[in-house]
Amino acid sequence: TLPFEFLPTVAATFHNILNDDFHGSAMGSPPAPKKNIVLGASITPQIGDVVRMHLEFNWHDFTMLYKNVGMARRYGVGMEIDFARKAFIRFGYGDGFGSGGFGFKGQSMEVDLTTYAVDTTTNEWRGKEDRRFAFGFSAGF
Repeated sequence: TLPFEFLPTVAATFHNILNDDFHGSAMGSPPAPKKNIVLGASITPQIGDVVRMHLEFNWHDFTMLYKNVGMARRYGVGMEIDFARKAFIRFGYGDGFGSGGFGFKGQSMEVDLTTYAVDTTTNEWRGKEDRRFAFGFSAGF
């Protein structure tokens, strides 16, 4: 991190770009992950003395390898508001459905509840929604 305000973060994730399979499992190998390149960018401006807002954009299948998937299903956007690094609330949108969550952080404990949806169809816009919930709790000394 450089000491500049509004310094954006840019990232690229490459999934199975060599198009390789898994090898060597005695129980059989899982299917190879699909080739995919994801580009992302984010910015985290300070909004007040103790409030930050994190904005993020991700573009899946940047190389347009999968022609049958609509453009609207290729991107995801999100926002998280952090209050003094003690509490946060987040909202997002991806795969045609919304997501959200909230959490609390303490000196030795963190609690997080999040919901998101996955579209189980191949290329429909807002096809079949599979709504999921994730609860996280961690504690330390």
